[in-house]
Amino acid sequence: MDLFAIDLDFEPSEAKTQREKRLEAKVTFDPKDWTPRIQDFGHLSKDGVVLGDPVYIQEQSKFAAEEQYYLCNYQLAKTFALQAMQKPTDTSLEYHRLTGGEVHELEDVVRRSEKKLQHSGA
Repeated sequence: MDLFAIDLDFEPSEAKTQREKRLEAKVTFDPKDWTPRIQDFGHLSKDGVVLGDPVYIQEQSKFAAEEQYYLCNYQLAKTFALQAMQKPTDTSLEYHRLTGGEVHELEDVVRRSEKKLQHSGA
C-alpha cells in the first residue's frame, strides 16, 4: 500500500489520535533492518555511482572528503575535496560533473578543514 493511499484511508467518525495510531502501525519499520542507502556497497551520494569506476571519481572523492571530515581527518578531507573539485580532463566524464550545490559543499569542507587544522596547530 503506498503512502498516498494510506493517507486517504480514514473514517470520518474516527478520532484524529486513533487515525494517527492506525496509520503509524501501517508504515512503521524495524530500524535494525534499515541502513542508509549511502552505506550499501556500490552506492555513494548519487544513484548508480560505482566504487572503483574511474568515471565516478568526482563523486567518490566528494564522498571520501565528507567521510574524512566527519572522522576528523581534516588534511585528508581537504585533499579529497580539492580533488573532487578539479575539472575532468576526459570529455567523456562531463556527464558526471558535480552540481553547483555539491561544489559549494566541497568548498565548505575545505574551508572548515583549514580552520580545524589551524586551530589544532595553534
